[in-house]
Parts: sequence; C-alpha cells; structure tokens
Amino acid sequence: MRSRWPLFAAIALPFGVIGAGGAPADSLAFGGLSPRTTTEVAQQRYPHSSFSGRHVYIADADSHDHIYGIDLPAGSEATRRIRIFFERRGRQRNEYPRCEQVVAVITKQYGKPATVQDFSEEQSWNRRLIWRRGDEDLSLLCFRAGRQPLFAAELTITSGLKPY
Repeated sequence: MRSRWPLFAAIALPFGVIGAGGAPADSLAFGGLSPRTTTEVAQQRYPHSSFSGRHVYIADADSHDHIYGIDLPAGSEATRRIRIFFERRGRQRNEYPRCEQVVAVITKQYGKPATVQDFSEEQSWNRRLIWRRGDEDLSLLCFRAGRQPLFAAELTITSGLKPY
C-alpha cells in the first residue's frame, strides 16, 4: 500500500498542522529551524554553506531571516538544542540585525515573551527574551554597546526540558 504522507503533508502544511521538518505545529522554531533539524536536512537546505561537525557557516547565497550560523543539535542528547547566530562577518566590522526586527517575527508567531531579563556583561548591556511552550524554550539574546541600538546576537531553542 502506498504511503499517504505526501498527501497529508500537502494538506497539513498550509494549515499549520505540521511545521518545518515534520515537527508538530506547536513546537518552537525560527526560520524553519528547530531542535529536530538534522544535519541531512541542513545540508539540503544550505547547499552553498560549509559544515564543520555540527556547526554550519551559512553562505550569503543560503542566508535567510538574518541567519549566518547554526549549531545543530546532537542526536544522542535527551535534551536537544539548536543555536542560531545572527552575526554576519563584514569587511570593516561584524553586522547584526536589530533586536526589534527579530522579536517582531517571534512575537507574531508565539506572542509576547514569558520572561525578559536585562543584565550587564563586560562593556555591553544585554537583554534575553524567553518564550516557553510545553517542554521547549526559545531564548533570544540581544546586546547593546554604548549608545548603539539593541542588536540580536543569537537564538537558542531547547527541547526536552522538564516542565516548570
């Protein structure tokens, strides 16, 4: 008997029944990436990028949603985590998207963050925004140096956490 998966996916994806990579629609994701993203999926999605172990250096040709680096989850861990980096190497200096741009995308999808933490570290002022859903956390780290605007540095999604 033929699999009905392609038909289900064709119907379910537009309605949000499943998310990117076959993850349930209520799982946390950013730019189509989640703790369920595998190396194989990343290699197909980022064909011009370079892979070094579980780290992906995103080529300009493959970049979307200001994503320029990814630490893929380790398959053997009970708690799975994906880290997404927004730092783009520039000729004069590194570039980052504004924090409010990334927050707007996440808020549109998941609502307001459950927690906002402000803290100082060395010469920068930082803000960590955390969204929670079930046993998953999505954490966005933003920073400001001096009088500059707040920039997004990295985003982490962790799955398999114990409920609070």
